Amino acid sequence: MRAKALAAAHNLDSAAVVLNSILSAAKEDSVRDVARILLMDVYLEQADYTKAQGLLEDTFTSQAAKGATSTGNYFALAGQTVNGAREHIARYRSFGINVLEANLPAEAVNDLNKLRILLEKVDDQANQLSSDNERASDAIGLIEDVAAVRVSLSRDAQEREKWRREFESAREKLAANDNRMANATAASRGPQGVQTAPPPQSNAKVPVVPASASRDQPKEVSPSGGTASTAPASSGFVEVGLLTDKATHTAKPTYPQAAKVARVGGDVTVFLQVDETGAVTKIDHSSGPKLLQAAAEDASKQWKFRPTVVDGQPVKVTGFITFKFNLVQ
Repeated sequence: MRAKALAAAHNLDSAAVVLNSILSAAKEDSVRDVARILLMDVYLEQADYTKAQGLLEDTFTSQAAKGATSTGNYFALAGQTVNGAREHIARYRSFGINVLEANLPAEAVNDLNKLRILLEKVDDQANQLSSDNERASDAIGLIEDVAAVRVSLSRDAQEREKWRREFESAREKLAANDNRMANATAASRGPQGVQTAPPPQSNAKVPVVPASASRDQPKEVSPSGGTASTAPASSGFVEVGLLTDKATHTAKPTYPQAAKVARVGGDVTVFLQVDETGAVTKIDHSSGPKLLQAAAEDASKQWKFRPTVVDGQPVKVTGFITFKFNLVQ
């Protein structure tokens, strides 16, 4: 809490000292995970890309030795890095500065070049992880996110085309993974979980992203639901919006210890692909606090829905469910 208060007061050097002390002294992995994420925020706010890259590389190296949980922590940190890059670019725009301007002051040119290098490091690490079958979708999704930001930082047409191709390639690989996961799910689907009450829903509008669209191009629908379109989208999926009312089996997420330690709560909306039988075949992506997303996604995989019928035939659909994580005071 002291580190967070120092960061909020923009006493960033002191916040970094406290967080590094936690990393050195804490024995609980959950506490160290929170400290890393907060420290990445501090480093990006300071535009200290050398330390940000060092933290990223340490976590990447550590995940190779510690397995799946540590890999998830790496993705959380890498996602925080990409989000921080977006916010940094937005800061330039808030001052009326185009980051692609040819005659930027030397300080801005130096700053943006270091930001490009940091994003390319994330891209390289994600490409290395993309060969891991269990985390391939996470890695490729990270590549897609990095490429989308990197396109906006392209210095010339050649560089822009390179990152545009990287973005398109990642989307194609995600689509291929979707098909493989759907086939594997259909072949190995087992008994469903225990039925539970659906979680409360947020009243705010949330973006629904069709399977064939970029996450950067959502369209808004009301969480109160909606009817399926009369024809599938080009991806073969029908968009139905809120899925909670269609649920026949649900599961509640486990509150992550790291999020409890960091006092992180709130809503997580998970965007799903569901096959003709009502089984979840793919978690497209999720929105909400980063430390809560993995738990919400894991719970979502256990949900089962009534099939959606269009013109008398069951169809594949995309939609979303929202989980509320309420901190106990």
